[in-house]
Amino acid sequence: HVAIFHEDSEFPIAWMLFYKDGTAGSLHIVEGHRRRGFARLIVRKMFHIFKTTHGSGPPVYIDISNAPSQNLFISEGWVKCEGSQRLYIPSKNFQKIQNFNFLTD
Repeated sequence: HVAIFHEDSEFPIAWMLFYKDGTAGSLHIVEGHRRRGFARLIVRKMFHIFKTTHGSGPPVYIDISNAPSQNLFISEGWVKCEGSQRLYIPSKNFQKIQNFNFLTD
């Protein structure tokens, strides 16, 4: 998991969780801390951690109604997986993560 904490609190203001199937999800930024670049920092850190441990970035599931998250991940290099409405994968690393057991929509 990846999180950002405010220096005055023990509670995170931004986080992203990893699921048991190897995908990343549940990116959340607390109200009042949005539109400050925290989501992009979380995504980049998550990609770095996953690439270091697995050789590539993780696939992510994004709700079909969540355009801001779709746009964020697309701007960071993910592409929608063909045949899926919710699964996005890092475009430059697709060959490295093909062997994951993806859940179907």
